[in-house]
Amino acid sequence: MTVVTVALGSSIIPNTPSCVFWCNYPNDVNAGASYCCINSNNNIIENTNPQGNPGRCIKHSFCARFERKPVTPIRCGHDDYCPNNEKCCYDACLEHHTCKAPLPH
Repeated sequence: MTVVTVALGSSIIPNTPSCVFWCNYPNDVNAGASYCCINSNNNIIENTNPQGNPGRCIKHSFCARFERKPVTPIRCGHDDYCPNNEKCCYDACLEHHTCKAPLPH
């Protein structure tokens, strides 16, 4: 018996843009695995500040949703994507890095 599979009108391999910046999940989320946080469809910004913006990220491994006015987050690969008063931190609700207000050191 021979089985033939035919795909009509679609590509089997999706057309995905190449990754230009990889981020790491927090250690308690996906064991710190890497994921593509900025691809060639995003505005690519060079990382010129290796120290990053001041402050530290709030560590959340779970989504603590609460009611508030919706804000469109800035997706980021490092602090240079963010305003000087924010840091590029993992967002447990969105499951990727976004610019957020930091905690002081």
